[in-house]
Amino acid sequence: MKKIIFVFSFVVSFYCCSGQQPDTIDLSRPIDFSALLKKHRRIPDNSIYLELAGHMNVVSVNYERVFFHAHDFYITGRIGLGYTPPVINTLSLPILTNGFYQVSNVFLIELGFGVNFTWTFWNGYNSDDGQVSGSTWHESGSFIDLLLTGYAGIRLQKKKGFLFRFGFTPVYEITEFPENRTSYMQLGTKDAFVPWVGMSFGYSF
Repeated sequence: MKKIIFVFSFVVSFYCCSGQQPDTIDLSRPIDFSALLKKHRRIPDNSIYLELAGHMNVVSVNYERVFFHAHDFYITGRIGLGYTPPVINTLSLPILTNGFYQVSNVFLIELGFGVNFTWTFWNGYNSDDGQVSGSTWHESGSFIDLLLTGYAGIRLQKKKGFLFRFGFTPVYEITEFPENRTSYMQLGTKDAFVPWVGMSFGYSF
């Protein structure tokens, strides 16, 4: 049985090797280097998406436009309108520049940076700190804040139609006084750096 298997393997190997042609290069024809590059579908130039969380928002609506495209690499500009309720309200205007690297036809890696202009406002309200401090009355007020922000994540996008994004969206407060920071009023933190995440659902065209 072993001899039969050995002979069969030898015959198959000899047949396969005999059918192979030596590697040759036809120097009479120019080499088509473009054929060696990956052939990915180009993503659309325009996108509209709803982002949940991200950049110190609860929800935001965003428009994005590709303004530079190289092979498998894109640079876009993005502008949005965000809102964070309920007692203390924040309206925001995130503006970012993002770079995409296209791994496959539908999968991209995304990095970006930008700013988020916020307007935080509230009417007078009571806050209950427990039995020790009791109820505290807060006067109405508002302030404007500027946050530095970024994005690092993934993007799933068809040639046209549905897109999905998920990533890390940290913010850095450059305002000196915590009381005039969006993160302090919304989260109660005095730290200048706030880690944040977000996900987006939208449409490309």
